[in-house]
Amino acid sequence: MPFVEEIEGYEVYYYAGAKNVKDYMYKAIIGLRGHGDKLLGGAYFHRKDETMPDSDEQKAAGYVSCHYSAEDFYPVLDLLRNEKPCYLRYVEEYDIGSITTAVEPVGEGDEKSEDMS
Repeated sequence: MPFVEEIEGYEVYYYAGAKNVKDYMYKAIIGLRGHGDKLLGGAYFHRKDETMPDSDEQKAAGYVSCHYSAEDFYPVLDLLRNEKPCYLRYVEEYDIGSITTAVEPVGEGDEKSEDMS
């Protein structure tokens, strides 16, 4: 049975470092929070694909680490900003985490485009 928790909030850590960044592997981290501000996990965006682990991970306490390339930062942030509800999932059988949405109707569009018609 996969782990599934609703994401109710998030915080963004977007790191600088200029050319001096040497060994810090992350360009950004998004902390994923659930009910009562509980820290559910993190989305880690690696500066280089070489630093990415072979799989995602769920700690014994439940914390899920999802690993992405730095280029995936804005699509993941867009998902968290614009979709509701969002869920953090972890499938132990495959050692893979994900940020997902609920089923949505076809053609729903976003509210801004509907207001312009």
